[in-house]
Amino acid sequence: MSIENIGRIKGENLANLHSWCEEHRKLLSPTLSRYARGRQELWLRRYCDLRRDPTIVQGYRNERIEALGERLLPGFHIGLFLLYPPKTCILPHRDHGCLAPTAVSVNLSDVVFVLNEERHELKNGDVTRFNSKSLHATEPKETERFALIFWHLKEKYVKPIKGE
Repeated sequence: MSIENIGRIKGENLANLHSWCEEHRKLLSPTLSRYARGRQELWLRRYCDLRRDPTIVQGYRNERIEALGERLLPGFHIGLFLLYPPKTCILPHRDHGCLAPTAVSVNLSDVVFVLNEERHELKNGDVTRFNSKSLHATEPKETERFALIFWHLKEKYVKPIKGE
């Protein structure tokens, strides 16, 4: 699987999603990732500490964002709400071994996404699906950007959480 554009959030829905991000930015914490220094994040539905043998517990629950995740990746287990400050990029990497390969990303800014050394120009509101086990990265931008990303966990890491 390469990158696949599976939709675009537009108009009032996109403006409302940006507003949600601004209202929730105070909940963000410095990233655990070594590949996105400076990034801030909030784990959705479940939290993962990204260790070799990860601890996965309940994360931040939000009915609106979880409903979006369910529409985009039915039955998703875990997600991230992300803020990239100006000039912050994601270095080439593959996502953690506890995550299933398919990732769905909601891009809330224009950004250059690199998958297997191939550049893809994504627009504000683009919803993409890609194999997160393939080498991927983003190029730095002059302005900050928000993003949401959703995954399934590999079966051995799925444990029930409150509300499921």
